[in-house]
Amino acid sequence: NPADELREDVSVLKGGEKNRATGLEQQTTKALASDHTLQHKHGTLSLVNGGESVEFKVAGISDIAFEVDGLVRNSKELLLNSVKWTPKDEDVRQLCDTAVRLCRVLKNPSDYETVPESALAELDGLTDVVPVLSGFSFAPSVKLLAKSKNVTCAHTDGNGYAADQ
Repeated sequence: NPADELREDVSVLKGGEKNRATGLEQQTTKALASDHTLQHKHGTLSLVNGGESVEFKVAGISDIAFEVDGLVRNSKELLLNSVKWTPKDEDVRQLCDTAVRLCRVLKNPSDYETVPESALAELDGLTDVVPVLSGFSFAPSVKLLAKSKNVTCAHTDGNGYAADQ
């Protein structure tokens, strides 16, 4: 049946897109942890949840409150990585909103749960959230908006990913 074949083809394409997106999230998050510019600015950095995404839920409620693409930490700061192929102005605003939500988690961790469960303990003692927007191609207007909102941009530099200085 052609309709069934089409549905199957679409399903395969969606699965491939999700795998590419997950790979990009992990690749950029791991790159942030080893980026010299970020290490100079924030000190020694380490991955939260091995660089994989983390889901946040309000304690006792099964629905996901929000999800982050990747997290990197030092002794007091949490770098929040949001990954887009080609970031847009709206992505900067959404990242800032997510950073505010993540600050609430840091202030009141007992009000939240994470998937995986162990990720919440990795946030213990952190007080500040540093938003980072990662992607391949940034329009100048996006970089300007990001800078005005204290969002660090990380992008390909020919050798991998690098944060703007």
